[in-house]
Amino acid sequence: MKNYNRIIVPLFTFFSLLPLHAQQEVEKAIEKAGDNSTELSELLNELKKDKEKYKAAQFLISNMIWHRKLFDIHETDANMLRALHAADSSYYTMVRNLNDTALYNPDFNRRLSVEDQKYRKFMEKNSFSEPVIEEKEMTDITSISAQFLRNQIEHAFRLRQKNPFTRKTSLQDFMEYVLPYRNMDGYPAIGAEWYYDLFGKYLHTDTARTISNIVWRYNVTSDRLRYWNGNYPFHSPAGRYEKFFLNVHDCVQLAETGALALRACGIPAAVEYNVAYKFWSGRHSHVSVMTEKGWETFNPESETPVYRNPKFAEALNIYRLMFSAQKNTPFFLRATGEPIPTSLSNPCILDVTAEIGKTCRLTLPFRKNTPHNLAYLASFSSQNVGLQPVTWGVINHEKQNVTFENVVPDNIYFPIYLDEEGDTYAFASPFKIMSDNEKNFRLEYYETLPTGKVTAHIERKFPRKPQLKELAKKAVGTYVIASDDKTFSVADTVGILPFVPDTKWEDLPLGTSRPYQYYRVCGTGQPPRVYLAEILFLTKVSHHYNNVMDAPFNYTLKDNENKQWQRILDEPLEKCQWKAEYDGNPQTAPDKWPDVTLSLHEPQFVERIRYMIKHADNAVKPGEKYELYKWDDGFWRKIWNGTAQQDYLQIENLTSNRLYWLHCKSGGSEELPFLIDENGKQQFPYEDLLNNIMR
Repeated sequence: MKNYNRIIVPLFTFFSLLPLHAQQEVEKAIEKAGDNSTELSELLNELKKDKEKYKAAQFLISNMIWHRKLFDIHETDANMLRALHAADSSYYTMVRNLNDTALYNPDFNRRLSVEDQKYRKFMEKNSFSEPVIEEKEMTDITSISAQFLRNQIEHAFRLRQKNPFTRKTSLQDFMEYVLPYRNMDGYPAIGAEWYYDLFGKYLHTDTARTISNIVWRYNVTSDRLRYWNGNYPFHSPAGRYEKFFLNVHDCVQLAETGALALRACGIPAAVEYNVAYKFWSGRHSHVSVMTEKGWETFNPESETPVYRNPKFAEALNIYRLMFSAQKNTPFFLRATGEPIPTSLSNPCILDVTAEIGKTCRLTLPFRKNTPHNLAYLASFSSQNVGLQPVTWGVINHEKQNVTFENVVPDNIYFPIYLDEEGDTYAFASPFKIMSDNEKNFRLEYYETLPTGKVTAHIERKFPRKPQLKELAKKAVGTYVIASDDKTFSVADTVGILPFVPDTKWEDLPLGTSRPYQYYRVCGTGQPPRVYLAEILFLTKVSHHYNNVMDAPFNYTLKDNENKQWQRILDEPLEKCQWKAEYDGNPQTAPDKWPDVTLSLHEPQFVERIRYMIKHADNAVKPGEKYELYKWDDGFWRKIWNGTAQQDYLQIENLTSNRLYWLHCKSGGSEELPFLIDENGKQQFPYEDLLNNIMR
């Protein structure tokens, strides 16, 4: 199998700029401009005398048909605008002459906090009027004026003449990564001059040595301006002014604002996003900047650029949002009337996964009868009906195969295609693709072995994480001592944990032949740490103590055995539940401490410890509602639902060697498909992938 893992020099196909097509593309766009057509035509005529600016105008106008806004902001509180301007001016006065060392250090940060608190209190005590907005979906070609484009072009070309980072770029890269006024659709367009007026004075791009330093200054500035003005005061969107407040931004907004601000100051930048992860649900947007190394990625306001960032080992395909339409996308490759997945329907996306990590080219048999051109590799996603298409391939009907150009290894894929209604169907069995090294990849198909009916014992909805399994090993040797001296200067060892804990409640019997007043669970390691997430001190019901309460069941014991034990406390639970060992949350542990002590008012029997190791809380829990799905010809079919009565589910008549998905209806997004083997035991094919990625 051929490996397409390589560094790609920025070189993109601009179909709308080809000499034979440029004028036609512009004419098609102007035909769709409505009342805006005359002004746009006049702008083109005006710029004909400057070859590069004319091409820039062609580029913007021909691609404005692909972009839109969803609302207009008609009015913004003038008092708020004056306050924001005053805050910016005051902050700039403090930092205008500072170098990087002086800009960010403990002494200056303390002085700054005194000043920003004044503005923050002023902003948060004022009641500003809500922005007046109108929901109004309009394409950019009909709504953005020629004057706006003229300003955008003039600003970009001033950067091209003076800015050292912009000056290095080719005209094509300049038009794609500096010139455009937006990355994402939705908000009204904001001109580059506004961003430049706000950030140019802080970033000093004309004297900065590296883009990383510029990004660092952007991060510091953005963070401080937000704290200067406090929490967002409105329920409605305020467009560009949201930039100045806290508590209103997600990764999408941060990426869009960060890329536009850097572009406006002369740094070639783009927004990129991944549509899925290998193991986790969700998607994420980030910014990428063009440097001498290639494209470097980062999360604006919290990171600086990194080349081929290793954190993307957990991500699947990465798509860059281009301003120009990309002809090698499902939007253009599909057959007439062919539906395409929403997540891959943007005509302006470019797959840049190979610039960041390993990819391979993969050809699979395709013997289904369909008039469509495209098939997809989907990854599992509990938030998207169990499937998330992440990359596409073009079907060769004559050869009866389909080729995928950018496949991310170390993942399990579900090969699918869509019918006329957009419903998914499988064209091959799910498979795992593993990377043995940089050049060799191997496939392992599922659902190809003979099957039979089994009674399944299901304990988990997500496999144990490698780092937590390693942590569980550290708990071996945890020991319990007992004493009548609160200093434990004289103590008896009454129990030692001899084996690696599972994630369930487990009991450690103690060798206490008499009552003690003090009991202590002691951790392992140098320095010693307690890795048990939950610790219960148990005593027999027959002692009839008053300082007791019911204990959660250990389901490895029979009912009559569980009924023999109660939890003994040295103070009411509501007073000590803040402690990690008593908070009921297996994801927290007292692992910053060497021991956990039970201090009783008088000697009492404690005959065992009931404990739970620290884990990710992905096991079956009694009382929770679950649904079980089976992978069946291109979709997840629900075959069972019910409430867990114990810390496992026992379900009859399941088919071995088929993929299943256990969904918890009451919370938690970490879920992955699993197999049931011939003995009814649950097997996660993702475990070796987790070990490979998270080691």
